[in-house]
Amino acid sequence: MKNITILEINSTNKNQRFLERLKSALSSKGFNPTSRNYDNIKGKNPITKLLKINKLAKKQKSDELYVCLDRFDSADIYLASDGVQKIYKRLDKFWFLNPLSLIRSKIEKNCINNSAKIITNSNLTRYQLETIYDIKPNKISTIYPGINLPTQVQKGSAKMQLCKELSLDMEFSIILFISNNLKNDGVAEFIKLLSQIQNKINAIIISSDKSAPKYRKMAKKLGVRAIFKQPPKTLNRYYEAADIFVLPSLYNPFSTQILEALSYGSICFTTANNGASEILGDEFIIKSTDDTAKYIDELLNNHDLMVEISAKNIELAKDFTTDKSLNQIIKVISENIH
Repeated sequence: MKNITILEINSTNKNQRFLERLKSALSSKGFNPTSRNYDNIKGKNPITKLLKINKLAKKQKSDELYVCLDRFDSADIYLASDGVQKIYKRLDKFWFLNPLSLIRSKIEKNCINNSAKIITNSNLTRYQLETIYDIKPNKISTIYPGINLPTQVQKGSAKMQLCKELSLDMEFSIILFISNNLKNDGVAEFIKLLSQIQNKINAIIISSDKSAPKYRKMAKKLGVRAIFKQPPKTLNRYYEAADIFVLPSLYNPFSTQILEALSYGSICFTTANNGASEILGDEFIIKSTDDTAKYIDELLNNHDLMVEISAKNIELAKDFTTDKSLNQIIKVISENIH
Protein backbone atom coordinates (compact mmCIF):
# COMPACT_ATOMS: atom_id res chain seq x y z
CA MET A 1 0.00 0.00 0.00
CA LYS A 2 1.34 3.42 -0.96
CA ASN A 3 2.10 6.11 1.58
CA ILE A 4 -0.25 9.11 1.47
CA THR A 5 1.42 12.49 1.03
CA ILE A 6 -0.70 15.62 0.99
CA LEU A 7 0.86 18.33 -1.20
CA GLU A 8 0.31 22.08 -1.17
CA ILE A 9 2.32 24.87 -2.75
CA ASN A 10 1.91 27.41 0.03
CA SER A 11 0.79 26.84 3.60
CA THR A 12 -2.11 29.31 3.89
CA ASN A 13 -4.24 29.47 7.03
CA LYS A 14 -7.26 28.10 5.16
CA ASN A 15 -5.27 25.24 3.61
CA GLN A 16 -3.54 24.51 6.90
CA ARG A 17 -6.81 24.07 8.78
CA PHE A 18 -8.18 21.74 6.12
CA LEU A 19 -4.89 19.83 5.85
CA GLU A 20 -4.72 19.19 9.61
CA ARG A 21 -8.34 17.99 9.66
CA LEU A 22 -7.72 15.71 6.67
CA LYS A 23 -4.58 14.26 8.24
CA SER A 24 -6.38 13.68 11.52
CA ALA A 25 -9.33 12.02 9.78
CA LEU A 26 -6.99 9.78 7.72
CA SER A 27 -5.08 8.83 10.87
CA SER A 28 -8.32 7.87 12.62
CA LYS A 29 -8.99 5.45 9.73
CA GLY A 30 -5.64 3.70 10.16
CA PHE A 31 -3.59 5.59 7.59
CA ASN A 32 -0.32 7.37 8.35
CA PRO A 33 -0.36 10.47 6.13
CA THR A 34 2.40 13.02 5.79
CA SER A 35 2.23 16.49 4.29
CA ARG A 36 4.61 18.56 2.22
CA ASN A 37 4.55 22.21 1.24
CA TYR A 38 6.99 24.38 -0.63
CA ASP A 39 7.07 27.54 1.47
CA ASN A 40 10.86 27.27 1.54
CA ILE A 41 11.18 27.62 -2.24
CA LYS A 42 12.25 31.21 -2.81
CA GLY A 43 12.31 33.24 -5.97
CA LYS A 44 11.28 36.64 -7.23
CA ASN A 45 9.94 35.23 -10.50
CA PRO A 46 6.63 33.43 -9.75
CA ILE A 47 6.77 31.50 -13.05
CA THR A 48 10.22 30.07 -12.34
CA LYS A 49 9.17 29.30 -8.78
CA LEU A 50 6.01 27.45 -9.84
CA LEU A 51 7.87 25.38 -12.43
CA LYS A 52 10.62 24.60 -9.92
CA ILE A 53 8.07 23.43 -7.31
CA ASN A 54 6.34 21.11 -9.78
CA LYS A 55 9.67 19.67 -10.94
CA LEU A 56 10.81 19.10 -7.35
CA ALA A 57 7.53 17.43 -6.34
CA LYS A 58 7.85 14.99 -9.24
CA LYS A 59 11.49 14.24 -8.36
CA GLN A 60 10.66 13.65 -4.67
CA LYS A 61 7.88 11.17 -5.40
CA SER A 62 8.67 7.59 -4.40
CA ASP A 63 6.10 4.98 -3.42
CA GLU A 64 3.59 7.67 -2.58
CA LEU A 65 0.02 8.61 -3.36
CA TYR A 66 -0.02 12.36 -3.93
CA VAL A 67 -3.19 14.00 -2.66
CA CYS A 68 -2.90 17.56 -3.96
CA LEU A 69 -4.58 20.69 -2.66
CA ASP A 70 -2.98 22.70 -5.48
CA ARG A 71 -2.23 21.99 -9.14
CA PHE A 72 0.72 19.57 -9.52
CA ASP A 73 1.85 17.69 -12.63
CA SER A 74 2.44 14.60 -10.49
CA ALA A 75 -0.94 14.54 -8.71
CA ASP A 76 -2.65 11.19 -8.10
CA ILE A 77 -5.74 12.66 -6.45
CA TYR A 78 -6.46 16.32 -7.12
CA LEU A 79 -8.83 18.27 -4.90
CA ALA A 80 -10.05 20.86 -7.40
CA SER A 81 -11.64 23.17 -4.85
CA ASP A 82 -10.04 26.23 -6.46
CA GLY A 83 -12.06 25.90 -9.65
CA VAL A 84 -10.83 25.89 -13.23
CA GLN A 85 -8.01 28.16 -14.38
CA LYS A 86 -9.50 28.61 -17.86
CA ILE A 87 -12.72 29.99 -16.34
CA TYR A 88 -10.77 32.57 -14.35
CA LYS A 89 -9.01 33.59 -17.57
CA ARG A 90 -12.39 34.34 -19.17
CA LEU A 91 -13.12 36.82 -16.38
CA ASP A 92 -9.94 38.76 -17.11
CA LYS A 93 -9.92 40.24 -20.58
CA PHE A 94 -6.21 41.03 -20.22
CA TRP A 95 -5.19 37.54 -19.07
CA PHE A 96 -2.80 37.19 -22.01
CA LEU A 97 -0.66 39.95 -20.49
CA ASN A 98 0.01 37.69 -17.50
CA PRO A 99 2.46 34.88 -18.43
CA LEU A 100 1.79 33.20 -15.05
CA SER A 101 -1.78 32.56 -16.18
CA LEU A 102 -0.48 30.58 -19.16
CA ILE A 103 1.82 28.48 -16.97
CA ARG A 104 -0.97 27.78 -14.48
CA SER A 105 -3.21 26.65 -17.32
CA LYS A 106 -0.52 24.29 -18.61
CA ILE A 107 0.08 22.80 -15.17
CA GLU A 108 -3.66 22.47 -14.61
CA LYS A 109 -4.04 20.55 -17.87
CA ASN A 110 -1.23 18.17 -16.87
CA CYS A 111 -2.65 17.82 -13.37
CA ILE A 112 -6.11 16.96 -14.70
CA ASN A 113 -4.81 14.49 -17.30
CA ASN A 114 -2.30 12.76 -14.99
CA SER A 115 -4.52 12.41 -11.91
CA ALA A 116 -6.15 9.05 -11.29
CA LYS A 117 -9.05 10.81 -9.56
CA ILE A 118 -10.32 14.38 -9.30
CA ILE A 119 -12.51 15.60 -6.47
CA THR A 120 -14.57 18.72 -7.17
CA ASN A 121 -16.57 20.66 -4.61
CA SER A 122 -19.50 21.31 -6.96
CA ASN A 123 -21.14 19.94 -10.08
CA LEU A 124 -20.40 23.31 -11.65
CA THR A 125 -16.66 22.60 -11.52
CA ARG A 126 -17.24 18.99 -12.51
CA TYR A 127 -19.11 20.03 -15.67
CA GLN A 128 -16.44 22.62 -16.54
CA LEU A 129 -13.64 20.07 -16.23
CA GLU A 130 -15.54 17.48 -18.26
CA THR A 131 -16.24 19.90 -21.10
CA ILE A 132 -12.97 21.87 -21.15
CA TYR A 133 -10.61 18.89 -20.74
CA ASP A 134 -12.82 16.12 -22.14
CA ILE A 135 -12.59 14.16 -18.89
CA LYS A 136 -14.60 10.97 -18.48
CA PRO A 137 -17.31 11.36 -15.80
CA ASN A 138 -16.10 8.36 -13.76
CA LYS A 139 -12.76 10.08 -13.16
CA ILE A 140 -14.45 12.86 -11.17
CA SER A 141 -16.28 12.76 -7.84
CA THR A 142 -18.25 15.71 -6.50
CA ILE A 143 -18.01 16.16 -2.75
CA TYR A 144 -19.59 19.27 -1.29
CA PRO A 145 -17.56 21.09 1.36
CA GLY A 146 -18.58 21.10 4.99
CA ILE A 147 -18.42 23.45 7.95
CA ASN A 148 -18.42 23.26 11.72
CA LEU A 149 -22.02 23.93 12.72
CA PRO A 150 -22.86 26.45 15.45
CA THR A 151 -23.94 24.96 18.76
CA GLN A 152 -26.79 27.47 19.03
CA VAL A 153 -28.35 30.27 16.99
CA GLN A 154 -29.84 33.34 18.64
CA LYS A 155 -30.49 35.73 15.80
CA GLY A 156 -32.50 38.26 17.79
CA SER A 157 -29.88 38.93 20.45
CA ALA A 158 -27.04 38.80 17.90
CA LYS A 159 -28.79 41.41 15.74
CA MET A 160 -29.51 43.64 18.73
CA GLN A 161 -25.88 43.58 19.80
CA LEU A 162 -24.52 44.26 16.30
CA CYS A 163 -27.00 47.07 15.63
CA LYS A 164 -25.97 48.72 18.88
CA GLU A 165 -22.28 48.37 18.05
CA LEU A 166 -22.63 49.75 14.50
CA SER A 167 -25.37 52.31 15.31
CA LEU A 168 -27.88 50.58 13.03
CA ASP A 169 -31.66 50.76 13.27
CA MET A 170 -32.88 47.50 14.83
CA GLU A 171 -36.18 47.82 12.95
CA PHE A 172 -34.51 47.31 9.58
CA SER A 173 -33.26 43.97 8.26
CA ILE A 174 -29.54 43.34 7.87
CA ILE A 175 -28.32 42.32 4.41
CA LEU A 176 -24.78 40.98 4.47
CA PHE A 177 -22.02 40.47 1.89
CA ILE A 178 -18.69 38.84 2.79
CA SER A 179 -15.82 38.24 0.35
CA ASN A 180 -12.14 39.02 -0.01
CA ASN A 181 -12.47 39.10 -3.80
CA LEU A 182 -15.01 41.84 -4.38
CA LYS A 183 -14.94 41.73 -8.17
CA ASN A 184 -15.29 37.95 -8.58
CA ASP A 185 -18.00 37.68 -5.94
CA GLY A 186 -20.03 40.44 -7.57
CA VAL A 187 -20.01 43.32 -5.12
CA ALA A 188 -20.95 45.69 -7.96
CA GLU A 189 -24.09 43.60 -8.58
CA PHE A 190 -24.73 43.52 -4.84
CA ILE A 191 -24.63 47.31 -4.60
CA LYS A 192 -26.88 47.61 -7.67
CA LEU A 193 -29.33 45.16 -6.06
CA LEU A 194 -29.35 47.21 -2.83
CA SER A 195 -30.24 50.32 -4.82
CA GLN A 196 -33.31 48.51 -6.23
CA ILE A 197 -34.72 47.37 -2.87
CA GLN A 198 -37.62 49.57 -1.79
CA ASN A 199 -37.63 48.73 1.93
CA LYS A 200 -35.23 50.41 4.32
CA ILE A 201 -32.38 48.09 5.20
CA ASN A 202 -29.02 47.85 6.94
CA ALA A 203 -26.30 46.80 4.48
CA ILE A 204 -22.88 45.49 5.56
CA ILE A 205 -19.96 44.63 3.28
CA ILE A 206 -17.02 42.82 4.90
CA SER A 207 -13.82 42.50 2.89
CA SER A 208 -10.05 42.97 3.05
CA ASP A 209 -9.96 43.64 -0.71
CA LYS A 210 -7.92 46.75 -1.50
CA SER A 211 -10.44 47.77 -4.17
CA ALA A 212 -13.08 48.52 -1.50
CA PRO A 213 -12.77 52.36 -1.87
CA LYS A 214 -13.82 52.04 -5.52
CA TYR A 215 -17.05 50.33 -4.48
CA ARG A 216 -17.67 52.81 -1.66
CA LYS A 217 -17.78 55.48 -4.36
CA MET A 218 -20.14 53.35 -6.43
CA ALA A 219 -22.47 52.90 -3.46
CA LYS A 220 -22.48 56.63 -2.77
CA LYS A 221 -23.22 57.38 -6.43
CA LEU A 222 -26.23 55.02 -6.37
CA GLY A 223 -27.47 56.41 -3.06
CA VAL A 224 -26.78 53.16 -1.20
CA ARG A 225 -25.90 53.38 2.46
CA ALA A 226 -23.61 50.46 3.24
CA ILE A 227 -21.08 49.88 5.99
CA PHE A 228 -17.72 48.64 4.71
CA LYS A 229 -15.70 46.73 7.28
CA GLN A 230 -12.42 44.86 7.47
CA PRO A 231 -12.87 41.18 8.42
CA PRO A 232 -12.98 40.75 12.21
CA LYS A 233 -11.34 37.81 14.01
CA THR A 234 -14.59 35.88 13.79
CA LEU A 235 -17.44 36.35 11.32
CA ASN A 236 -19.94 34.17 13.19
CA ARG A 237 -21.81 36.98 14.90
CA TYR A 238 -22.29 38.77 11.57
CA TYR A 239 -23.80 35.65 10.00
CA GLU A 240 -25.95 35.19 13.08
CA ALA A 241 -27.20 38.77 13.05
CA ALA A 242 -27.87 38.89 9.30
CA ASP A 243 -31.39 38.39 7.99
CA ILE A 244 -30.23 37.99 4.39
CA PHE A 245 -26.89 37.03 2.87
CA VAL A 246 -26.18 37.86 -0.79
CA LEU A 247 -23.23 36.80 -2.95
CA PRO A 248 -23.81 37.52 -6.69
CA SER A 249 -20.65 35.68 -7.78
CA LEU A 250 -19.21 36.03 -11.27
CA TYR A 251 -17.39 32.74 -10.58
CA ASN A 252 -16.93 30.77 -7.39
CA PRO A 253 -16.50 26.97 -7.36
CA PHE A 254 -18.38 26.77 -4.04
CA SER A 255 -18.38 29.60 -1.52
CA THR A 256 -18.53 28.23 2.01
CA GLN A 257 -19.84 31.64 3.08
CA ILE A 258 -23.21 30.37 1.85
CA LEU A 259 -22.98 27.35 4.16
CA GLU A 260 -21.95 29.55 7.09
CA ALA A 261 -24.85 31.91 6.46
CA LEU A 262 -27.34 29.04 6.10
CA SER A 263 -26.15 27.50 9.37
CA TYR A 264 -27.04 30.73 11.16
CA GLY A 265 -30.44 30.94 9.53
CA SER A 266 -29.76 33.69 7.02
CA ILE A 267 -31.79 33.72 3.81
CA CYS A 268 -29.19 33.22 1.07
CA PHE A 269 -29.00 34.41 -2.52
CA THR A 270 -26.28 33.72 -5.09
CA THR A 271 -25.87 33.19 -8.83
CA ALA A 272 -25.67 29.99 -10.87
CA ASN A 273 -21.97 30.89 -11.33
CA ASN A 274 -21.44 29.84 -7.72
CA GLY A 275 -21.38 26.09 -7.05
CA ALA A 276 -23.19 26.74 -3.76
CA SER A 277 -26.30 27.59 -5.80
CA GLU A 278 -26.77 23.84 -6.31
CA ILE A 279 -28.06 23.43 -2.76
CA LEU A 280 -30.47 26.40 -2.90
CA GLY A 281 -33.98 26.64 -4.29
CA ASP A 282 -34.51 28.31 -7.65
CA GLU A 283 -36.09 31.39 -6.06
CA PHE A 284 -32.76 32.13 -4.34
CA ILE A 285 -30.72 32.09 -7.56
CA ILE A 286 -30.00 35.59 -8.83
CA LYS A 287 -30.92 35.83 -12.49
CA SER A 288 -31.38 39.60 -12.50
CA THR A 289 -30.87 42.09 -9.69
CA ASP A 290 -34.28 43.62 -10.44
CA ASP A 291 -36.16 40.35 -9.93
CA THR A 292 -34.17 39.45 -6.83
CA ALA A 293 -34.70 42.91 -5.34
CA LYS A 294 -38.45 42.50 -5.83
CA TYR A 295 -38.40 39.09 -4.13
CA ILE A 296 -36.35 40.45 -1.23
CA ASP A 297 -38.92 43.22 -0.81
CA GLU A 298 -41.65 40.56 -0.68
CA LEU A 299 -39.73 38.75 2.04
CA LEU A 300 -39.07 41.91 4.02
CA ASN A 301 -42.82 42.53 4.01
CA ASN A 302 -43.59 39.00 5.21
CA HIS A 303 -41.96 38.37 8.60
CA ASP A 304 -43.53 34.93 9.07
CA LEU A 305 -42.15 33.70 5.74
CA MET A 306 -38.67 34.95 6.64
CA VAL A 307 -38.80 33.08 9.96
CA GLU A 308 -39.93 29.93 8.14
CA ILE A 309 -37.12 30.08 5.56
CA SER A 310 -34.57 30.86 8.28
CA ALA A 311 -35.53 27.71 10.21
CA LYS A 312 -35.38 25.60 7.02
CA ASN A 313 -31.91 26.93 6.21
CA ILE A 314 -30.58 25.95 9.64
CA GLU A 315 -31.80 22.41 8.99
CA LEU A 316 -30.40 22.43 5.44
CA ALA A 317 -26.92 23.35 6.68
CA LYS A 318 -26.86 20.32 9.00
CA ASP A 319 -26.29 18.10 5.95
CA PHE A 320 -22.99 19.85 5.16
CA THR A 321 -20.58 19.11 7.99
CA THR A 322 -16.80 18.95 7.92
CA ASP A 323 -16.84 15.34 9.14
CA LYS A 324 -19.20 14.22 6.38
CA SER A 325 -17.10 15.90 3.69
CA LEU A 326 -13.82 14.46 5.03
CA ASN A 327 -15.26 10.94 5.27
CA GLN A 328 -16.33 11.11 1.63
CA ILE A 329 -12.86 12.33 0.59
CA ILE A 330 -11.20 9.53 2.57
CA LYS A 331 -13.44 6.99 0.84
CA VAL A 332 -12.17 8.19 -2.55
CA ILE A 333 -8.56 8.08 -1.32
CA SER A 334 -9.05 4.55 0.04
CA GLU A 335 -10.38 3.34 -3.32
CA ASN A 336 -7.30 4.65 -5.14
CA ILE A 337 -4.45 3.95 -2.74
CA HIS A 338 -3.33 0.55 -4.08
